[in-house]
Amino acid sequence: MIPYTKTIAITEIQSQISVIDSINPSELFSEQFEDWRKKTEGLLSDIFNSDSRQLKDFIKLKFRPSIRFLSTVVNDQTDVKYFKDGLNTAKILLESFIKEIDKYWQDDIKANNKSNINLNDVIELKPNFMGFGLNINAIIKKFFKRKQN
Repeated sequence: MIPYTKTIAITEIQSQISVIDSINPSELFSEQFEDWRKKTEGLLSDIFNSDSRQLKDFIKLKFRPSIRFLSTVVNDQTDVKYFKDGLNTAKILLESFIKEIDKYWQDDIKANNKSNINLNDVIELKPNFMGFGLNINAIIKKFFKRKQN
């Protein structure tokens, strides 16, 4: 998995937010909704990680009443309202993730510049490190050359 940059993470979450408006609340748990929910869960797992608070918060969202009593008559309007409320809550939650990324993540340019290490900045180490006959300086330079390519 390639780590997401700030711009890509925000763009991907915005894309998932835009899908919410196209989900028809009267078609409860349609294939479109299920696809959107699964894709959003996967995206949040990739962006933040599979144990993240953000993913757990998204999974906790309710799109239907939690408890139904046997004596309760199924009311389509109530189900549609719960579904709409769940979608609105999802939108607000995803927007809060965008604000969090925007505030706390490094800008893409700064993040990219950190990976451009100048070989001249590598500390010169003794060629025979700890008596093992390893030329650590050469190993470090070789590692960073591969990293820059």
